[in-house]
Amino acid sequence: ALLGGSITTATKLPSFYALGHPLIGNPQLRPEQARQVELYVASLPETALSYRLTAFRSRYRDLIDFDAGPPPQLVNRTHITVDGMEASGAYRFASGLRFDADATRMEVSGPPTAPPLRFRPRWQGGARLALPIAAGTDLQLSARYLGRRFDSSIATGDRWLGGYAWLNATVVTTVRNAAVKDLRLSFALDNVLDRRAEEVIGSPIGARRIRIGV
Repeated sequence: ALLGGSITTATKLPSFYALGHPLIGNPQLRPEQARQVELYVASLPETALSYRLTAFRSRYRDLIDFDAGPPPQLVNRTHITVDGMEASGAYRFASGLRFDADATRMEVSGPPTAPPLRFRPRWQGGARLALPIAAGTDLQLSARYLGRRFDSSIATGDRWLGGYAWLNATVVTTVRNAAVKDLRLSFALDNVLDRRAEEVIGSPIGARRIRIGV
């Protein structure tokens, strides 16, 4: 196994939008400051089973976030700490079947009087399966889960959005011959179970749909 770690720091200036928007802009915004520490254990390269497990802590100062108010505007949060773990793994079977999955858990803490940060679900993750069904043709299934998270808007104020999961299915065929060097055809069914949810306030995830690609 491989063991490793890193420490990173970053500074981000507020955008022109954040400073000058006529409704929610705030010309007094300060640059964001961030520091992240992470430790990980991972599999060796070129193995059938690959994995990585990471523990991290991120600390932000003057993080820019939206406050529904009144008055509604972008503000600097004082100190925010994010503790979490990420896990990912993949396995390639001798038959050609491929499977991989990932999951992230986060705990966000800040000043007790401040609202939660927007779009920071405690849990999120997904899994993908690629199954050969014919020569040059794969059936790909992918599932994602996004946990309960906080959001806000001027029209609605503060809201908690419920968690949801969705499933996509895709058949991919690759054609190779003397006339066509590499032609990829795909037929996909998105949101197979036709789940209805909001990704953010006022923006629903797409309903069940068919996509064809060349």
